[in-house]
Parts: sequence; structure tokens; C-alpha cells
Amino acid sequence: MKRILCLLSALVLVYSLLVSCSHKLSSGTPDSPGIGFYQRDYQFSADWPDNNFTELLPKPPFEVSLGEPSEMEYTIVCDATVDQLKEYVESLKAAGFTIGENTAEENAFGVSAYSFTASNEEGYTVEVNYSNTLGSLSTLTLKKLP
Repeated sequence: MKRILCLLSALVLVYSLLVSCSHKLSSGTPDSPGIGFYQRDYQFSADWPDNNFTELLPKPPFEVSLGEPSEMEYTIVCDATVDQLKEYVESLKAAGFTIGENTAEENAFGVSAYSFTASNEEGYTVEVNYSNTLGSLSTLTLKKLP
């Protein structure tokens, strides 16, 4: 029962990321088939920008889709497998994201979810999420706590 609740919570988290993310999701049409009900319009790149959020993070070894950061949060959509994210989490830990560390991984009914959350001493929290619902979706979010 705990696993099912955890998996459902992860799915709600992924859904809310999809809804709140500034990246465009559009309905699939016969001319542009979607993934499930949605088509992702992300432009992935190996470039890593220089801003107050990314300077705290190690550059990931996979491609990312970057948007503009807000004052308190920056979300990056990643073209990464769950195994690549797990390796990247180790580099986040080495960069000081170890306070309140929480890792969860669930697999049930053909759905996989992985998440890692931790903070650093400067008051930033990093969240790494993966889900294979609506196609594979990996995100990396860095937040500045008020």
C-alpha cells in the first residue's frame, strides 16, 4: 500500500511539473503524433548556461533543454535515462547537496519513478525526477529557499 501511495505521489509530482513548467506541451495530431496525449516540444542541447543557478550544479553528461530561470527556481528538462540521473546525483552529492537527502524509486504496473532531493549549505534545494509516464521525462530543478 505504501508503494502504491508513493508511486501515485510521484505521478502527481510529475504531472504538476508538466503543468507548471514553462515548456510548451501540445496535443498530438495526425501530422505530429504525440507521446500519449502530449507531444514534447523541447530543444535539447549539450550547452550549459552560466547563471546563478547553474553555477552551483555540476554540468550534466547528458543533453538538456534550458529555459529562463525565475528569481527563486530553475527547472531543466533532461534527455537522460534513470541510470544517467543516478550517476548525476552522485556528482550533486559531491557538490554539497547532502542536507536532508531523500531518494525514492518505485516500479509498479509498468510505471517507473525515481526522485532525489537534497539541499546545500547556501540554502538551495535540488530535485531530480524521472518518470516513464507520457514517455520518459527527466527534470532537474534548483530552488532558492526564502
